[in-house]
Order: sequence, then structure tokens, then C-alpha cells
Amino acid sequence: MRFIFIILSVFIISTTSFSMSLSDVEKESDSLFNRKLDEVMVSALRAESLRMINSITLRATDIEEVNTENFINVVEQLPGIMKIHEATFPLLIRGMYGSRIHVEKNGIIKTGITQSGYSLEDINPGDVSEVRLIHGSRNILYGSGSIGGVLLINEKAEFNKKGFRARLKSSYATNNNENSYNLRLGYTGLRDLINITGRYTKASDLHYSDREKATNSSYEYKNLSSKYVRLIPSLNMTVDWDNSYYSGKRDKPLGFQNNPYDFRSFNDKYNFETSLKIKVDGANSVFNCNVWYNTLNTDQSQDQYNAGTKQLAFRELRQSFKNSAGARADMTLNLSKDWSGQIGADIFYDELHQDKEYHDIIRDTKSAYKDFSVQSQNLYGLYLFSEYNKDRHKVGMSLRGDIGRIHKDSITSDLYKNITGGIDWDFSIRKYLISRISVSRHFRFPIPMEAVGIFYGGRGTFVGNPDINPETSYNIEYKLSYSGRYMIMTANIWSSLFFDRINEKEIFTNKYTFVNIDKARLYGFEGSLNLFCGKVQSTGKADLLITAHYAYGDDVSNDGFFSKGTYLEGIPPGRISSRLKYTLGIKSVETYISARFSYIASYDRLPQEAVTNTWGQNARDAYPLWDAGAGLKFRKILNGINLDFAVNNMLDKCYQPYGGYLKGMGRNFKTTLSFNF
Repeated sequence: MRFIFIILSVFIISTTSFSMSLSDVEKESDSLFNRKLDEVMVSALRAESLRMINSITLRATDIEEVNTENFINVVEQLPGIMKIHEATFPLLIRGMYGSRIHVEKNGIIKTGITQSGYSLEDINPGDVSEVRLIHGSRNILYGSGSIGGVLLINEKAEFNKKGFRARLKSSYATNNNENSYNLRLGYTGLRDLINITGRYTKASDLHYSDREKATNSSYEYKNLSSKYVRLIPSLNMTVDWDNSYYSGKRDKPLGFQNNPYDFRSFNDKYNFETSLKIKVDGANSVFNCNVWYNTLNTDQSQDQYNAGTKQLAFRELRQSFKNSAGARADMTLNLSKDWSGQIGADIFYDELHQDKEYHDIIRDTKSAYKDFSVQSQNLYGLYLFSEYNKDRHKVGMSLRGDIGRIHKDSITSDLYKNITGGIDWDFSIRKYLISRISVSRHFRFPIPMEAVGIFYGGRGTFVGNPDINPETSYNIEYKLSYSGRYMIMTANIWSSLFFDRINEKEIFTNKYTFVNIDKARLYGFEGSLNLFCGKVQSTGKADLLITAHYAYGDDVSNDGFFSKGTYLEGIPPGRISSRLKYTLGIKSVETYISARFSYIASYDRLPQEAVTNTWGQNARDAYPLWDAGAGLKFRKILNGINLDFAVNNMLDKCYQPYGGYLKGMGRNFKTTLSFNF
């Protein structure tokens, strides 16, 4: 309860929206919340001439400041996103994960290969210059699975500086002996841009605060990516071609699945993706087209040890091979002085092949168990969006229709149809005070694992239910935002009301299926307070940021949306976080120091029955964490040299996050040195 009172205080003080539009903010700042959110991106997925009034963006400086090789630590800065653990757990937004959130990188839809969703393991933070989180009715344009939010990850093309450039970055972290090297080469001409980036990261096992080793938690990442952009002025056209290759190894530490005798490792053999985007700017229109392809191959091994003898009892090998592809085209039109609109269509195809081999070590029955699974889906969508912007009013309206076909084989398939829509209304009470309300209807088609397929996951076998129905959600948000010269305050109250919510059901030990829950609700709030003053070049600049978010989830099938209900499993706890940063410029040197305090709420809203289908199966106490950082930037040496220091879990706090048996990572010192040529 103490945590709830703390967050409510921030919420009342803020009375503004976390998912804010800052177009009225005249003061530029390095703060995450002081940036304009409506810049046109060369590699934009959709025409951004329409303002994203319900989005918030991380820029390159925000990404670099986190100083991490794990991209989940980058996006954790965004409102409503909760990181479960350092060890490759999937993304959660507002208590939702898996196919309830929509993730795109350079226009490529990212889904991962586990039933829990995408864990961002293949993304190199050095490749990314912008991350955008979208809520509200604009989510509808992205189709199935946008209930919890849409996360767009992009590399922005800059034509400001011409010629060759290079950036070399090296870092070392003490907790797990992490060594990382990142090289970025580029050339910008009058009409051409080329970027090539490579990364190699290798780390041994993590350590907890008591210096105990987190056995089986090492990782290795290898990335290579390229971007080519061609400007064709005669046609007002931009062509953007992105390619990315990733391979690596990552281990799951003991206890991550609440089993201290379970060793699991992923061998990511390869993950290749390519996307081609074309953008044409007309006098009163913008045309966007995007075609992409992604293929990956991952082996997962699971070694189960006997609790008594500590001897290896069985080994399970799972190979996952996945192909996905898609295309999208849309046209944005300025219909009049006050009206603009967008019309578009998209296609998505996804196919997953799995082999499972079970080896009983004691009985030596390796050849006796061999299973295969093939499943695929095709999704087709049409969407419309219009925006009215006049005086103090800004109204956005979305409409989308979808058809989805899910295949188990050439004979067995299910067909789903859905129509969704929504509306956002912004009203400027004052120039510095904006009120927003958003009402939208979202949907999610069952994925093959849930409907007709068989999936071999980390916790067992998942058998599709052919009678499963698509789930729908009615999302309601109310927001207020205040933007002043030295202060921005924000608050956002939201709710998602589900019909036919899809949930796991255990058939018997290690075997699951899926059923529909009649009604369920998720609700919560997000708030922030940002204070800033001063100038870097003369007297220095101070920046204080306080944020808070919380989410609740209940099954209300028996009593209705306004009843008490019973707790939904797997909803992460809330968090309040504050960061104080002071930056000072002295001649050709810029320096900064920062401190961050986080308080993570207790995880105690569990169903009465035993929970078997989520990561967090145990109640956990609340805990605080302290982080700190410092840095130097030498502007005139080469083209800039940066030296950064960071310490995470500064007080070496021992804690157990989000219900699992795993303890959190102990104190970690990290040093990063980068050169610009």
C-alpha cells in the first residue's frame, strides 16, 4: 500500500499525460520527455506527416545513456514497460506480452519463437537511433496484437554531415566480465547514405549481490547490419534498404522457470532480415511502400537434473526454424487546410517449423521420441486514418478491417475476420495544458499455437484449441499534459476491457491448451514530473525526472467489469523511478554526473490456485535500487571522444524480481570508451 500512495502522489501532482505530444514545448532539452515527437523519418514505416499525438520517443542520446548491450534495458525507460530480469525475458507493456503487443524494427514485424513473446535479443543498441511507443486509436492501424501498445524501432538516416565517418566503441562490465566492441562506418554524399555496423559481445555468468554465481547465465552476441539510402530528387523519392544479421548464444540461469535443476541454452544459429522502403513526397501527399523478409534458426537445449542425485536425468532438444514476410503500402493526403487522411493495406505471412527430440539419459531412449510441428498464418488488412486539426482541437479517427487464416497443414485451417476502430481527441485548454481522451476497439487473432497447431515450448507442449475465438479489447485512456519553460508534468489513466481473452489452461503436467475467458480487465496509470534548468555551455544544466506506472489485472467473468473479480496471473508490479542529472560544459570538455533511484512494488496479486503458466509464480517483496553514472566528452579531440562510467545496483541490494526464484543481478561497474573519426 505504501507504494500505491507514493505513485498516487506523483499522479495527483502530475495531472498530465505520460504518452504526450510536446509540440508546444519551445525549450530544447536532452531530456527524454522534452523532444518533439512529430519529426519526419526517412525510414519511417508510415507517413509521419500525421502527428502521432499518443506517442513518446527515445532518441539516440537516450539510448546511449543507458550504456547497455541488452536492448530490453533501453526500452525499459518507456512508460508502462517492465523488465522482468536481465536474463533474456520477453517484452511486457502494461502487463501484456506475447502477441498482445506489436513490435517492428525498420518496418519488420518481430515476434520471436517462444510462446512468451519477443525478447529483443537480436537487436544491437548501436544500430538504433529512435524507439517510439504508441498508444491510443493509432494502434489500430497496425492490426492484430496492438492491444498493449506498438513499439517501433528505427535507424534514422541523417544527411546533415557529408563525407566519411566512423565510430568505435568498447566497453567492459565487471559483474559478468562482459566485453563488447562496436564499430560503425558510414558515408554520406549529396544523394546517397551508407551505414555499416558490427558488434561483438561476450559475457560469462552473472553474479548476485552475495557474489553467488548465477549458473548458466552467460551470453554471446554477434551482429552485422547495413543501411543504404538513395535520394532521387527528380521523383521526390527516397529509397531505404536495411539488412541485419545476428547469431549468438544465450543461457537461461537456474531457477528462471522456478526449477533449480533445469539448465536451458539457446543457440541462435542465424537471424537474417531485410527490408526495402520507398517513400514519394508529392505536393499534397506522401506515398510509402515497404517489403520485408525475416528468417531465423534457433536450437534450444534443456538439461534436467535429478534433485536427489544431482545427475543428468534427461535432455530435450528443440529446433525452431521460422520464415516471415510482409508488405505494406499507404498514401497520406492533405485533404484541406484542417483535414488530412491516410489509406493503406498490409500483408503478413509467418511460418514456424519445430523438431523436438527427447533423450532419457538413464534409460538411453534417445531415438524413441521424435516430434515435428509445422504451423503458419496469413493476415491481410485494410486501414483508414483521418485527422482534423483546427484551433484548439485535434481529432484522429482510425478504422481497420482484417482477415486472418491460420494453418496447421494443407487440410486444417481456421479463418477469422474482424473490424476495429477508434478516436483520439486533443483539446488545448491552454497553450501549455492539453487534455486528451482516446476510445478504441482492438482485437487479437489467435496465433497458430493457440488455435490449431502444436508448439514445443520451454514449459512443455502447447496444443491448439480449434474452438478458440479471437479476443477483443476496448481501450479507454484519459490524459492531461502540462508543458512549461522549466517543467513538464504528465499523467495518464488507462483501461483495457477484454472479451474472450485468450488464456492458457493446463491439461496435465507439462501439457497446455488455450481457452477464452468471458471478460477480463486491465487498468493502471502512468505519470511523470520533469524539472530542468540552466545551459550546458555556461552555468551547467540540471535535469530531474520522476516517473511512475502501475498495472492491475482481474478476471471478471462471473461478476462483470465493475466487480472485484479474481486476480489475473502474470501482471508485473509497478515502479516509481527518479533520475537526477547535472551537465556542465567547460571550454571543449563536457561532463555529467547522474543518479537514479527506483522502487519496484511488491508482487502479491496472484490467483488463489497454483499458477503454472507464467514466470512469476511466487509473491515477492518490494525493493529499492540505486544506479549512478558519470561521463566526459572531449569535443575537439578527433571528432569527439566519450568516456562513460556507470554502476548498477550501487548498494549491492539483494532482491528477487517479479516472482521467480532468480535473484536480481548484483553490483555492476561498466566503463565505455568511444571514438569518432
